[in-house]
Amino acid sequence: MRWTPSPTCGACWTAIWACQAGKDVYVEKPVSWSVWEGCQLVAAARKHNRIVQAGTQQRSEIALRDDLVEYLRSGQLGKILWAHGIIWKPHGPIARRTPPAMPEDPVDYDLWCGPSPLVPLERKNLHYDWHWAWRTGNGDMGNLGVHQFDVCRWICGYAGLPRRVLSLGGRFALENDAGEAPNSQIAVFDYPGAPIYFSVRTLTTRPDSPQMDHLRSVRDSNIVQCEHGYATGGWGGGFVYDNDGKLIRKVMPDGGGTHQANFIRAVRSRNRAELHAEIEEGHISSAACEMVNVAHRVGAAATPGQIREMAGDMPHARETVDAFLDHVGRHADLAATPVTLGPWLDLAPNGRIASGPYADAANALLRRPEDRAPFVVPEIA
Repeated sequence: MRWTPSPTCGACWTAIWACQAGKDVYVEKPVSWSVWEGCQLVAAARKHNRIVQAGTQQRSEIALRDDLVEYLRSGQLGKILWAHGIIWKPHGPIARRTPPAMPEDPVDYDLWCGPSPLVPLERKNLHYDWHWAWRTGNGDMGNLGVHQFDVCRWICGYAGLPRRVLSLGGRFALENDAGEAPNSQIAVFDYPGAPIYFSVRTLTTRPDSPQMDHLRSVRDSNIVQCEHGYATGGWGGGFVYDNDGKLIRKVMPDGGGTHQANFIRAVRSRNRAELHAEIEEGHISSAACEMVNVAHRVGAAATPGQIREMAGDMPHARETVDAFLDHVGRHADLAATPVTLGPWLDLAPNGRIASGPYADAANALLRRPEDRAPFVVPEIA
């Protein structure tokens, strides 16, 4: 049985209720609105012995799975040094509704809101634009970042959460804007091996240009840098180059559509090990991105110097930070509209912030203060 309610705030409680009702579930990313909710969904799947697949469809792309991932893991390009997921697509402001009002769409708004507060909309569009309101969504970090981070994590072979996360970003060069989540953001996921980066850019190369920036010709994909070359890939196959930029391998796309089939096969076999994106995998990739948003929300304005110092000397960090500051600085005065630097948050295996001066404030954001009845997320774990 497939449950795909519109806002992120509705995905988890409906999926858990489905598990409790004895249903198998295919749930789109991000699988939860908060880290705590994702933990409850994994626990519900285990308790009720349900087959639950996360909608990170790239895990089922045959060419990506059986060619590019295996090739990079084989060591033929040497050790993986870093990975970078990129979504650089234009997106304008979230149109503001003045004064706020209930939606005009023919929709059951009470059900649509689920456990989140039932309040008048401050934006004109009910659908899709909910991604950029904190009470219902997770911004592009949860909307698209989960996909790209998940592929990078998969390629690198990381089974769990990173040891710490960092965010820098904000909303820049927008007028009459009702959005809350960043429209420009960098996430750093610090693993003991190669670090993973994810970056969002919705602003064009320059204010007077319709073109978007790119990194090694990539605007909507992933880059994995190894000792002896690098790969780009994701949706639509991939390419492998040596360090001089010479193409040495091409991975053709398979057309997609196999992720749902993988779910159905596992439903029939009752073997969750057959799933390409079993719910725990989906939870880890969603939770890591949600932790980045938590870092942003407890962060503060910072100067470029402070940002560079915080990023340190991790592979690819200085290049990524400098390029981001240059990009945003073409559109905004960073003294008047500074970047928000979310601090390093040390993560515990149980999905909590382990320690540090921001731990209490950050942990308070890992769960909604109160679910709106009757749409209460059951506490299982």
